[in-house]
Amino acid sequence: MALVLKNQDQDVDYTIKPESSAPAIDTSNWPLLLKNYSKLLVRTAHYTPIPAGCAPLKRDLKSYVSSGVINLDKPSNPSSHEVVAWIKRILRVEKTGHSGTLDPKVTGCLIVCIDRATRLVKSQQGAGKEYVCVVRVHDKLPGGEAQFARALETLTGALFQRPPLISAVKRQLRVRTIHDCKIYEFDNERHLGVFWVSCEAGTYIRTLCVHLGLLLGCGAHMQELRRVRSGAMDEQDGMVTLHDVLDAQWQYDNTRDESYLRAIVSPLESLLVGHKRIVIKDSAVNAICYGAKLMIPGLMRYEDGIDIHEEVVIMTTKGEAHGQFFKEIERLHSVYGPIVRINPFEVHVKDPDWYDELYTGSSRRRDKSAWFVGRSGGNSIFGTIPHEHHRLRRSALNPFFSKQSIVKLEPIIQDKVNKLCDAMKGYIESGKPVELQTAYMTLTLDVISHYAFGESFGLTEKPGFSPEWKKVLLATIEAGIMNRHLPWVADVLMSLPDSVAAAVSAPVAFFLQIQRDVRKQVETGLARKRDPSNEKMHKTIFEELRDSNLPPQKKTVEQLMDEGFILIGAGGETTAQTLAVLTYHLLNNPPILKKLRAELTEAMPKPDTLVSWQKLEQLPYLRAIMTECHRVQAVITTRLIRIAPNEVLKFREWEIPAGTPTSMTTHFMHLDPELFPEPYRFDPDRWIRAAERGERLEKYVVPFSKGSRACIGLHLASAELYLGIAHMIRRFDFELYETRSEDIEITWDGFAGGFRPESKGIRVKVLGERT
Repeated sequence: MALVLKNQDQDVDYTIKPESSAPAIDTSNWPLLLKNYSKLLVRTAHYTPIPAGCAPLKRDLKSYVSSGVINLDKPSNPSSHEVVAWIKRILRVEKTGHSGTLDPKVTGCLIVCIDRATRLVKSQQGAGKEYVCVVRVHDKLPGGEAQFARALETLTGALFQRPPLISAVKRQLRVRTIHDCKIYEFDNERHLGVFWVSCEAGTYIRTLCVHLGLLLGCGAHMQELRRVRSGAMDEQDGMVTLHDVLDAQWQYDNTRDESYLRAIVSPLESLLVGHKRIVIKDSAVNAICYGAKLMIPGLMRYEDGIDIHEEVVIMTTKGEAHGQFFKEIERLHSVYGPIVRINPFEVHVKDPDWYDELYTGSSRRRDKSAWFVGRSGGNSIFGTIPHEHHRLRRSALNPFFSKQSIVKLEPIIQDKVNKLCDAMKGYIESGKPVELQTAYMTLTLDVISHYAFGESFGLTEKPGFSPEWKKVLLATIEAGIMNRHLPWVADVLMSLPDSVAAAVSAPVAFFLQIQRDVRKQVETGLARKRDPSNEKMHKTIFEELRDSNLPPQKKTVEQLMDEGFILIGAGGETTAQTLAVLTYHLLNNPPILKKLRAELTEAMPKPDTLVSWQKLEQLPYLRAIMTECHRVQAVITTRLIRIAPNEVLKFREWEIPAGTPTSMTTHFMHLDPELFPEPYRFDPDRWIRAAERGERLEKYVVPFSKGSRACIGLHLASAELYLGIAHMIRRFDFELYETRSEDIEITWDGFAGGFRPESKGIRVKVLGERT
């Protein structure tokens, strides 16, 4: 069994060695993802080992549990939700999730994922299931067991099902596939049958029994049910009970003996052994963790027969399933403390009270890291490396993004919000779902394009909300990571003729089209002459830069084009994601939504009442909701590197030499359980309670960073957030459409965090207008 193998092999070195330093060996008995590694197809066997990382079975206990799964034998009576909540309390972990709901009376295999492993929940929920069922027929069958077998055989293949009344989902008609059925036993005298069934996830065996009774002509119902397989695990894969979990934690707490805990918890890699594998070099791990695509030089071995769109697992030479580097940094801190060296050149600090020291005001020099910025910022304010150059360029833009300027811009923002609301009305009659991030992105892009270029892109008025913009902006974010490591790739792509670019990639072709459009807008803006008599004709950002005190070499078309791209990217994607996630949390928490609507109705008696951004900021519950959304869904997941070129930084007892790249991650601060108990729970009332206690927890929520290089567009983003969410919630009734918490989970870091690739986004249906 898996438990025995795991305990036996914990101290054995299962690590892939470079071919030049070790002979080929038999890997048929290696554990988890390393099993039969030697049979994979080989691209190269040469690589330089890097000590970072750890084999799954050798993780320290805290990392082992927080990256683990439990194959639980669920008892009868408690619900699946209650069971995972008990495990969360017993093990004192942040998050738990399960592989698929079992009704309270149903027993058997329930895969419980812990903390980091919860990212695999959705893959297991969608995997096949196997059950053993006891069914009671309502009368004696004339044909006996043979009649029962024929009816059961009929119920294979694709079937229509409607979930039973006691189910935890909406009772919509759906198609589910029964792969196979097999009779174990049938007693015609007692009207009882026992059968095994293999089926698609989401199949209701209770409904299957009712259909079986209809086929038999006498009626039937499910009497008992046990799940014997769920996804990658079955009853033979080290199944444990709730008592085992409690006893294992007690043993560790009282004797510090880890063996029992390690026996009941399996590494997350155990859920991935059925996937086809791709093995990457140690040197490629860092880049791919940040969202870079896997390039041929980083590939070592791969499984035969991988199909297009097939889900695979990327693994390291130590047998680890590949994750995200920002979560690897968090793991390093859990092992080594609040300050760690995460690469040969850079130090990372995890201490919320030190944030203001690193991200300080303009009187102290803070340069950016040229390597980390790479080609992403170009010649824009985002890509400016030296402190003095950044200060000069920012001073030219500061007036344009001041709070006073955004107040003057408010009628334009309000107009774009109204156009988005008008577009939403069309979805009431059609009944089609709306993907919110795409919809909100049309709002933010229309606002920034109007402000920057003098005319809007008009995306809110286009059918379907122009989803190609979302695709190209996300692809650009992904490309930023690759550009950091392979800067020449961008030059190649940008030099391609349109016909070739379209053949290579639709997003690349669309990006090149945007590039041409931005250049045209910049040239128009530079040549534009403002009519003083036309009060509605506001000064654009490019006119502001043209008329600033910047030297001429900082005002070229190429320089301003880079500025335009950054404004579109930063002004479009992050605010849209925040609005979409906030809408999800409100719809997923009806009591919070009800309380917010009561506050908004008082401020906006009619749905179309115009309320200023500044007045909305003063609404206490809306403000608490906005702060909580910034905290629980930190959009910027990457670390932000700063360099103090002429200053020794002091952190507790450590001294960081001048010129050392040093970083912190706001994502960690926002989810710090010491500051925010139950950090993953969306709880706006925590801010009300904190204010009543006189605590100033807001200083630890920094979605726009702090200091001289804080986001210049924070006031614009704030106005869009408050006006956008207030009008959408006040004007419309929504319901979530096939959207779960997994769909908003950050699974990759590309500066802004990205949702899991298979997620279809945050989708809602517009039910109607409110009065």
